[in-house]
Amino acid sequence: MTKILLLFFLSFSPLLAKSIEATYDVKFSFFGKIGESIVKYETDDDHYKITVTAITMGITATLTSNRVETYISEGTIVNGLLQPHTFISSKKSDKKIRTKTYTFDHHNKSIALDIDTTRFKTKRSFDIKHMKIIETKNTVVSHSNRPYEFYAKDDAISLFFNTPDYLKKTLKSQSKQVHAIGINHDDDAITITLPHNKKEQKIKKYLRVPASNRVYTIDVSKDVLTEDDAAGELIITMDSNNMPTAVFMENIALFGDIKAKRVSQKILP
Repeated sequence: MTKILLLFFLSFSPLLAKSIEATYDVKFSFFGKIGESIVKYETDDDHYKITVTAITMGITATLTSNRVETYISEGTIVNGLLQPHTFISSKKSDKKIRTKTYTFDHHNKSIALDIDTTRFKTKRSFDIKHMKIIETKNTVVSHSNRPYEFYAKDDAISLFFNTPDYLKKTLKSQSKQVHAIGINHDDDAITITLPHNKKEQKIKKYLRVPASNRVYTIDVSKDVLTEDDAAGELIITMDSNNMPTAVFMENIALFGDIKAKRVSQKILP
């Protein structure tokens, strides 16, 4: 389930000349709203910074100890494409905070990885004299640094922002394979497909989005689906500004269909 939510939160990717902030609700058919994502895209000449904050709610918050995930991609805009210099992935829960910072060296095709971890540990003892339980909270901090074993030109956020450009020369019913840092199994390719016209029209009708929207699908790992041999498809519809209007996937094991909907957006000063 966590991997599906990550893809949903990272699929909300507007590539605009202006700075913008958009908010999305994420819902499971069986449980209602289970998360919210806030995407902030900022530009300054050829520099960009994108911050995605994913907040779990309801049953998802309970299962993940109130997890809040933050992803930051920062770098330059080269020939209309985002080229990340750093990618930060931070996961915060009631139990720990873990932050991974990837630093790109595109010239040498290498990446350095820093990992900072803060664990919150609670020790309980019984005070016989006062007949009460005493809690002692400790914080354990650790840091590591190493060369990362894999290189890709995109991180998990820049990939989805760059996808519309990557698909420009892709024909209907054809697929393109891409890689990105920050997604499980970095060395595995992610397959993005433009559906044929009949399927595209069916998707737009089902999701009730404008006919002018564009549609593409992303293959998703089978282990989150109800059936072992099911073909997982994350469906994304986008408007003319590369803003997703709806994101959908069906038959998630135990949870039913999952759907994201844009609820607000604003241009930043």
